[in-house]
Amino acid sequence: MKKLKILIVLSALVVMIPGVSMAERSFGKMYEECGLGGLIFYETDYPIVGIISNITWDLGTTATSSNVSNTGCATDSAKLADFIYDSYVNLEEETVQGDGTHLQALLSIAGCQESARPMLIQSIRSEFSKSLMEKDYYGKTRFSKSENYYNIFQKQVGASSSCQIST
Repeated sequence: MKKLKILIVLSALVVMIPGVSMAERSFGKMYEECGLGGLIFYETDYPIVGIISNITWDLGTTATSSNVSNTGCATDSAKLADFIYDSYVNLEEETVQGDGTHLQALLSIAGCQESARPMLIQSIRSEFSKSLMEKDYYGKTRFSKSENYYNIFQKQVGASSSCQIST
């Protein structure tokens, strides 16, 4: 009897959660941007694959839960994190050099004013150089390195009033 009650409550939640999220985002948009499908396929030329993936693999539960727990799945912070991970090797090199197209693109994504960029780059370089000096840096995974860079970037951008992105 206890298992039946739990099953009924869980079923009700599964039915109610999409209704709550529909007020904020259309069905297709939620399944396109959120969940595992959104995480993997949103920035591709075929976002419909994200919808298909979400429905096929988990009946949309990750899309629904991530939509409810986030105010939006394709947030500015998520876009920053995605860009950093995708272009980490270039960002690493350009940060050491002090400029480059990927670094400028990252600052553009964050909505940083042109006039503030040289100072931001300098502060990011200063913090990033400390990471490069860690003895285990070169043994870290790309994900771990990207996460570290993201945290450095967010800290420096958050301290600046010249960028539009919310940290």
